[in-house]
Amino acid sequence: MENILHYELNYRIKGEKLKRIINIDFVPNIRHKEARQIQELVFQVQAKWNNIKMLEQEIEDLKSDPESKKYMDAVDAYMVEIKSLEAEIKQIGADGIVERRVNLAIDILRDNGIKDGDEIMTFDFWDSCVEPKDINDFIDAAINKDLSKKKQGLK
Repeated sequence: MENILHYELNYRIKGEKLKRIINIDFVPNIRHKEARQIQELVFQVQAKWNNIKMLEQEIEDLKSDPESKKYMDAVDAYMVEIKSLEAEIKQIGADGIVERRVNLAIDILRDNGIKDGDEIMTFDFWDSCVEPKDINDFIDAAINKDLSKKKQGLK
């Protein structure tokens, strides 16, 4: 039995709230692989961000004795690590995570018969008219369309 997802995409053009129903009945394995790779990058960014926040808290905790050599050495070391983590996060962003996510959404649409001339088949549409959360929700819904509600943790 073929599962068909009837996805309601919310978007705005020049402030006007619009919706479009997109029918998804086919998501090849390669789209699942790309979605997993993108999700891994998102998890890496989140882990690095959490590490930065932990280091900033460590610096805050050390402020009880700001004149000590230990404080200055620790802060310097933490700041070096924070700068390194920030650079790694920027590199992940520079690797095109946003573009990869939009391209994945467009590829899923193409797989389901949406033609290239359609307004939703452009990077500009997804970048300018759709919220990032809605891009993620669309991809997640498409990737998970064949999972039963029970497997998805839904009742």
